[in-house]
Amino acid sequence: MLERSAVAAATDRLLADAGAGRGRALYVLGDAGLGKTASVNAACAAAAQAGFRVVLATADPMESMLPFGLMYQSVRALGWEPVPAAAGNPVSAVDARAGRFFGVLDWLEARVEGPLLLGFDDLHWADPDSLALLSFLVRRISELPVAVVAALRPWPSEAQDVASALTHDGWAALERLTPLSEAAAGVLLGAVAGRRLPDRVVSEAWVACAGNPFLLEQVGAALVRGEAGDLSERGGRQLAQALLLSRFAGLPSTGLQIARAGGVLGGRFRAEIAAELAGVSGGERDAALDALARSGLVRAAVDGGLEFVHPLLRQALYEDTSPPVRTRMHARAFGLLCSRGLSVHAAEHALRGEMVGDAEAVAVLSGSGRAALAAGALEVAASHLGGAADLAGDRAGTGLLLAWARALLSRGRSAETVAVCRRVLARGGLPVPDRVEALRMMGLAHSTTAAHDAASDCYEQATRVAEPDHPGLAAMALVDHALTIWTVAGPARALPLATRARDLARDADPTVRTRVNVAWGNTALQAGDRTGLDALAEAAEPLLADPAAHAADLSLGLAGTIASYAMCAAITERLDEAERAASLALSAARRLGAAQTLASLPTIQTYVLYRLGRLDEALAAIEQARTFTDVLPMNEPYVAVCEAFVQLHRGRLDECEHACRRGERTARPRGELYALLFLTDVEGQRRLREGDLSASDVYLETADLARRGRFNEPCAAPWGRHAVAAHVRSGRLEEAQRVVDWLERSAESLPCRWPRIAALTGRALIAEQAGHREDANTHFGCALELHKGLDLPLERVETLLDYGAFLRRGGQLTQARALLAEAASTAESTGAHWLAGLAARELTATGGRRRRVQSPEHLTPQEERIAASVATGKSNAEIARQLSISVNTVETHLRHIYAKFGVRSRFELATRINPRPGRP
Repeated sequence: MLERSAVAAATDRLLADAGAGRGRALYVLGDAGLGKTASVNAACAAAAQAGFRVVLATADPMESMLPFGLMYQSVRALGWEPVPAAAGNPVSAVDARAGRFFGVLDWLEARVEGPLLLGFDDLHWADPDSLALLSFLVRRISELPVAVVAALRPWPSEAQDVASALTHDGWAALERLTPLSEAAAGVLLGAVAGRRLPDRVVSEAWVACAGNPFLLEQVGAALVRGEAGDLSERGGRQLAQALLLSRFAGLPSTGLQIARAGGVLGGRFRAEIAAELAGVSGGERDAALDALARSGLVRAAVDGGLEFVHPLLRQALYEDTSPPVRTRMHARAFGLLCSRGLSVHAAEHALRGEMVGDAEAVAVLSGSGRAALAAGALEVAASHLGGAADLAGDRAGTGLLLAWARALLSRGRSAETVAVCRRVLARGGLPVPDRVEALRMMGLAHSTTAAHDAASDCYEQATRVAEPDHPGLAAMALVDHALTIWTVAGPARALPLATRARDLARDADPTVRTRVNVAWGNTALQAGDRTGLDALAEAAEPLLADPAAHAADLSLGLAGTIASYAMCAAITERLDEAERAASLALSAARRLGAAQTLASLPTIQTYVLYRLGRLDEALAAIEQARTFTDVLPMNEPYVAVCEAFVQLHRGRLDECEHACRRGERTARPRGELYALLFLTDVEGQRRLREGDLSASDVYLETADLARRGRFNEPCAAPWGRHAVAAHVRSGRLEEAQRVVDWLERSAESLPCRWPRIAALTGRALIAEQAGHREDANTHFGCALELHKGLDLPLERVETLLDYGAFLRRGGQLTQARALLAEAASTAESTGAHWLAGLAARELTATGGRRRRVQSPEHLTPQEERIAASVATGKSNAEIARQLSISVNTVETHLRHIYAKFGVRSRFELATRINPRPGRP
């Protein structure tokens, strides 16, 4: 560990943090031979001495395509085993991957009691899925007593890319090993040689080895043996290869043959397989293995086989074997491993053995690829299935090609997905279901790269092909098409497609029929047709009885029945139903590991909680959604939207701005109008409340987005109220009136009150601007009347704030104070500090003071139910079960109730609700 004090210090910091429950990672980066393994071993030794449990795993170049190979090696040493998928629970490859990631994390969180060090050597050889899983864990161990230390080379570069990203984001530290100085080289050479060497020899060795510690050790040993020769004539790779190969010179020829075979098998290998691969048997085999074991070049591995004492020894032998011989040996290794039932380990040899046309190699790669796909090891799946297709050539089966396309699509490799699907579609006599599947995958691949016209063309082709004999498949293609159009052009444009799908699916099987009806209901409602909600409620009712019994539907994320119903119930002000549906679906999704639902449903839950004025809980839901964005990045713009709205109302304007920028970066290139509609509303609200007249321009852009997308349901993205206020303030009364007219037209056909409230407050502002204060007062009064019994506290605060400001401007200060005091108090009780501050400023302008305690009639309906239950003596857990909400939700409501009553305990609350006789 000469000149490695920086690594030692970083290790000490890592262990100290982990010992205090602050998990982090340390990556040690350097070229081969610079001391990475020594650094990891030193960290493991220090951790063991400090009382850590230590697990060390080493990657191998011949296991770089073993599904989750390196991570399984590590966590299985701790006692973890993968949980097989439940029978009858078909999950997507993406869900399987996310479920595997969260399964390992949950297991660690439940089992880690004392400090733990996870060590990884040669991380650059790790399979890509292990790299992804390790990255996922490192981002989530900050509150666990877990330290991760990993050593890696700069190439292959994938591991370094992961380490650099984690370091940049603050989850890890990265230490780069550099070559030894000439002085340190002299110390090392002297230690190996057992004497101080002349300065000339040290200088020549240092230059020849470029300061590489491992090579300097080999030079020292060669000097002792008198074999170093003239160091000034050699250097770099030539010297390294000669020195390393010289270590094998003392072996008998049979020992060298087995060593070469071991190099082909990997850094770790089974002696008997290496001997058979080398063609050495009988007594010669035993003598050769004995000589190899005594040479000090290999040692016993943890799994009972052998391993080279340093990876450079294996690399030198492997590279010294000519490429044609290596290829033949890989092909032979494939056969030997398969004959022993080790086909998973044989797969990499099939690729390196160039076994073109070999049916067994194709079958092994195809089987291992499909298994990897089912387990969520998507990169390995894509590699093995692609390798099988390449080896099979024109004989590759359609099923193999479609599986390869699914793996590529699951990893977001859209261009490659399209190329493979075109290869399928070029075949004559292709069965209709296969053609439709290929076209649907092509459509989805195009849509993920914002090539929406190309996606629409694929879906239209799929519909035409399937409609005559497979109407159910045609309906599903239309649903895909509708969802794509919905995202970028709005629900009204998608509705004809969804309607046609519903007609085609009338005689389809129940699963298809439900999926189609849900897509139609969601699209119809958000296009302004209230009958869509009835269709959703009918479809959701049987699923809500037991969501876990409908795993396939639950795995669809936002397209699932319960998620769609929860969203539509929320925007039509059935907020209790929406909260109950979201809670039930999330609970079932956790049990089933339905990652897409776990990732997407919290965005709906956030919307519901935001409208209910429960901002603390909404923020917690956002945090849950955000934990999935690195696994399911397609959700990022909607997570950013939710965070922007909640942080705006909490008064965290910097966090709000950061979330808006994040959402813009992902939504705008993909043309996601729905997300952009929300983001422009956030910007418009900020400017409006800051008195910036450019808010009107922002809302002109918002209206343009809404028109382009034909978003006819005004509650889904409730921007109308603020748009009217911004236009009135800027003197654009025609624009303001246009928005009010739209709100009123929408309100006629929708089962919700908010559009009427927004239209009335808009009319009030327009009337005031025209000098008709009496009309304005009437409109505000009607709007406030509509709020009664409606559990939308933040919207009520906005109405009170606008009404109070109107009265203050007219000199009606007493009436204004009452409204503004209520606005400030309600906003504060919900955690909406931004609105509370605005109301407080208006209240100050009237000469009034904030009233801290509200009267009981200002409880929301849900708060009334909880307060009544508390008064009867029910516990929080009992109330949670009764109302189908979480205990945390009950506790948050209680804090708000206490604030409104001005009490501090359940006893005081019960006394206020049910006063004793003789007491007021």
